[in-house]
Amino acid sequence: MDDRIRRATEKLENEGHSINRIFLGCEPYYQIDGGAAITGEEMRDLADGVYSFAELRDDLLTRRRTQEEG
Repeated sequence: MDDRIRRATEKLENEGHSINRIFLGCEPYYQIDGGAAITGEEMRDLADGVYSFAELRDDLLTRRRTQEEG
């Protein structure tokens, strides 16, 4: 696990979230609070402060709805 993912994990845990590393195919994903699984790149963006977990969660929901409708 790289430093940025470690920082994101620590940040989320400090906010009271639980994080599980899972694999979908050969790629690692990070499942937060037993819900949506996010990519390593999304975890790195969280560590860098690109967006908050709430913003990421809302964005993921929007993208998934769009994919399901399309």
